Amino acid sequence: MAMIAGYAQNGRVNESLEVYAEMVQYGWRQDYVSLMGLLFACSHTDLVGAGRAVFGSMEDEHGVAIRIRAGPLCVHVDLLGRAMRLAEVMDQLCRSKTRLDASVQASARLMPDAPERGAR
Repeated sequence: MAMIAGYAQNGRVNESLEVYAEMVQYGWRQDYVSLMGLLFACSHTDLVGAGRAVFGSMEDEHGVAIRIRAGPLCVHVDLLGRAMRLAEVMDQLCRSKTRLDASVQASARLMPDAPERGAR
């Protein structure tokens, strides 16, 4: 798991994804640090598909709770935002079961054509 985060933090995203795929193949569940490293790396290298797959597997496959503060949801929103997938960002935020903090709500209001939405 340290290899995944280490590769990801040093810009070797493909290697980190390969190690991740091998570990999943052998049934190893990843921890919060490994998955956050992968999400962050995907976000900063425009690997939207890989990042979405990692985000989607966090709770169901790896048992890692998705938290809003400094966590997977923020990095996933960053990933989609960098790819200019603003409608998907809004959809993700609207579907979120987590209470959104003020910084995420403020960012959402800055997006063009953002739907009005009450505080959760």
